[in-house]
Amino acid sequence: ALAIHGLLGPKRTIELWCGAMTDAFQRPFLRGFVRVTTGLLGLRPSSLLKHAGSVYDHVTRNLGLVRYEPTAESEGVVELAEFPVQRFDFGSYVDGMIGCIEATLTLCDARGDVVVIAQDDRRGDVRWRVSWTA
Repeated sequence: ALAIHGLLGPKRTIELWCGAMTDAFQRPFLRGFVRVTTGLLGLRPSSLLKHAGSVYDHVTRNLGLVRYEPTAESEGVVELAEFPVQRFDFGSYVDGMIGCIEATLTLCDARGDVVVIAQDDRRGDVRWRVSWTA
């Protein structure tokens, strides 16, 4: 991830991870998860983001804890805590996660913004404000 980030820069890294996550949504585990989640709650970013923590844990294993907190009907905060900064480059991971969150919006046919609102590089904690329109 560090080499990709260094070569491509933040904007292209975000685009790369957005594409990778879009592809991952088509794989059996996530495709089934999306189908069940959106079948019950509708295809909305909040429906998927609500389960971000469990999906993140399943996909990454030991790369911190993710949670989503809605703040309005079309807005919320995604938080990553306890990322192992001593083993991995946090800056490139933060940008990669922006791409993954953007892929979630795209999957739901929503347009929006994902903005870092707080970041502690020493602790491996980051918070993104996510807002969208359908």
